[in-house]
Amino acid sequence: MAAYETPVSDRMWHLTATGATPAPVMEQLLNHLADGDGWDTAIGTPVDEKMFTAATQPLSDAG
Repeated sequence: MAAYETPVSDRMWHLTATGATPAPVMEQLLNHLADGDGWDTAIGTPVDEKMFTAATQPLSDAG
């Protein structure tokens, strides 16, 4: 998966999942993508420790 600000802009981020990706991580990712509210952080906005911790919580929970 990849995200672009516009159809002709540079890639903002990309994600690769494999068969070894824990199911809870994939479930959280798919739920987040499906909820339609994935653009809640503006491009160029600094990410603080609280935001980073919340975003990586499914990985921590999956071990």
